[in-house]
Amino acid sequence: MDIITAFNILIVALVAIFFPFMTLSSLQVKRYLLITAALFIAPIAIALTGGLLGWFAVNYVDVILLQLGVFSSSFAVGYGIIAGLFLYVFKVAIFSLFSIASSKES
Repeated sequence: MDIITAFNILIVALVAIFFPFMTLSSLQVKRYLLITAALFIAPIAIALTGGLLGWFAVNYVDVILLQLGVFSSSFAVGYGIIAGLFLYVFKVAIFSLFSIASSKES
């Protein structure tokens, strides 16, 4: 693993770790999903367009695998948001499970 991939994985971890400590409404979750879609679509569109027009030689698989600098940083933030939202949903599910169990005992 090279330094760029390691740095991008660090970005994913740092973004994802904040989500379980947040309280989000459904509107905020939808906004985060739209931001994530933009963070995924923009680098791929730029990489494909730039590759076809000969502006630069970028393989989109390297972008998706977080092996290129500028384009992969956007993907890393997108991956971090998705991982963070999964952690948030997991937290909400665990809390609701405990609240259901405690209400049945009362």
